[in-house]
Amino acid sequence: FRDDSDTKHSSPACRHVKSASAPQQGRGAPIWPLLSALIAPWSGSPLASNRRKLAPATHSMPTDESRSTAAAGNPIRMFGHFELHRLLGKSSATMTWLAHDSHVKQQRMLSMPRVQPADEIALEHWMHAARMGARLAHPNLAPVAEIGVQDHWPFVVVEHATAQTLSEWLVAHPNPTPIEAAGIACQALAGLAYAHEAGVAHQDLQLHHLLVDEAGRVRIAALDIVVEPTQV
Repeated sequence: FRDDSDTKHSSPACRHVKSASAPQQGRGAPIWPLLSALIAPWSGSPLASNRRKLAPATHSMPTDESRSTAAAGNPIRMFGHFELHRLLGKSSATMTWLAHDSHVKQQRMLSMPRVQPADEIALEHWMHAARMGARLAHPNLAPVAEIGVQDHWPFVVVEHATAQTLSEWLVAHPNPTPIEAAGIACQALAGLAYAHEAGVAHQDLQLHHLLVDEAGRVRIAALDIVVEPTQV
């Protein structure tokens, strides 16, 4: 199902999650990849993939294609005042990096779209949507540390600290119990429901957009950072 659908839960862990609709029809992100990954140990279901083709970018941007070449020389790539250390994950619409912020000397998670906004109007539209998501405060939404633009590439940064992405968590916990899986899914749904009630959709929910801390709390990052087809 999609994250803009009404949610009905039978698990007691999910009873606190309100049903919520996405603010605009068709703008929600499929949540099935998340659920598929969590139930895979029992169902054997494969992780869903999105094969949408995107228009080529007009400027160069950090990509994972150059990782092997970079590893032979300088493995760290600069993106403004950020050192991009490792690609945490990507979809056909967005990509997320583990980065070091040289201004505050802290580890961050930097997310950006994989295509640039077509012009200044489209860029301002993107910035407005990102700011709308950044203003939300909820236990299951990752606080935004910075929103910016570098070489016409917009980006959103959240604190990373000692948290893991859900992809990394599943590597360390390949066989989560049903209670653990339900807890993670319900926390994600709680964050999405709150965002939807505030008029914000995610549009590209992926395993690397969910941070799991040492206490097991789940936080969603990268709200509404997809560049829509009308903006390309």
